[in-house]
Amino acid sequence: MLRVPTGRILQICFFLLLLFPPELKAQESKLFDFKDSSIHYNLYKRRWIIDIGTGFNSTHLSYNLKYDGHGKVNMIPNTPFVFQAGVHYLGVRLGLTFKLPVNTLNPKLYGKSNYLNLDLGFAIKRINFAVDINYFKGFAYLNQQAADTVDLTEKHGIHPDYTTATVGLHVRYFFRKGFHYKAFQGKVADYKRSSLSPYIYGYLGGIGISNEKNYLLSDFQRTVSEDNSNMNRLGSFELGAIPGLAYVYKKDWFQGGILAGFGPLLQVKSYKTPDNSRGFLGLSTRTDLMLVLGVQKTKWFLNLSGEFQFRRINIKNINFQQYYFDVRLSGGYRFKEKARKKKK
Repeated sequence: MLRVPTGRILQICFFLLLLFPPELKAQESKLFDFKDSSIHYNLYKRRWIIDIGTGFNSTHLSYNLKYDGHGKVNMIPNTPFVFQAGVHYLGVRLGLTFKLPVNTLNPKLYGKSNYLNLDLGFAIKRINFAVDINYFKGFAYLNQQAADTVDLTEKHGIHPDYTTATVGLHVRYFFRKGFHYKAFQGKVADYKRSSLSPYIYGYLGGIGISNEKNYLLSDFQRTVSEDNSNMNRLGSFELGAIPGLAYVYKKDWFQGGILAGFGPLLQVKSYKTPDNSRGFLGLSTRTDLMLVLGVQKTKWFLNLSGEFQFRRINIKNINFQQYYFDVRLSGGYRFKEKARKKKK
């Protein structure tokens, strides 16, 4: 399983930007002129568009246990692949996503997981809104034996009642008038030429982690009940805005775009044990990272997209981190726009 630190991810983003350099001699003045209000994209708003795709989204949980010499332990769900289908018209998408009966990992070693993913997106002028809900139930430890000194009967420590749920409102405002978020996604619109824009990413949401029948760290708990190692719930609520930069490279039929933001958010974090609960106020780092690569034609498109989100909760002797991944391969067809009747 991937264990990618945030610093390494930012290095990868910088490297990807170098792979798609703009034609500096011809476009440099326009690329960095953020007051440029010319249209950089083709918008297929009045075409019926259908899209289908497959992929998976998963989460990686990491606990750094700073007591009894345990160290870091990692957990993952066994999420299956999904199939999605959608219809677009006038900027509105109606879609359906359901899971396929194919697990990404061996169920005998990692168990089975249930999950739910819902998302909604819309825009008001240059402000783009997205709401998502992600729910995972059923996790397994990756390196439990390496962190525990007790002989375990199950190699990976399967916990079918371990759950995580995240709910978030994502708001992105792009400073360049000619930059279009839907053209960046490459379905309802695509780009005519390379474009660059700084943006502000606002986030309001939270995460909750719980175990219905045991402690969160039941295999690593201490005997002192008032210590937070015996917690059965952990969560945080985050609010704030961070800066980011979005770049799209367009050359003939190929379009590649990267959107990256990083900064601090205000965080309210809490945990609950059988005997008490406590809350804290602090700061947390937030990453906004999205990548879309593909083929763009007037009538059809084929895109490979990826999204990454990172969360951190540090409480006393336990540091918690969540890495969320969403990878999709999707294609679609844009039907010919019907001629509009002229009023007499």
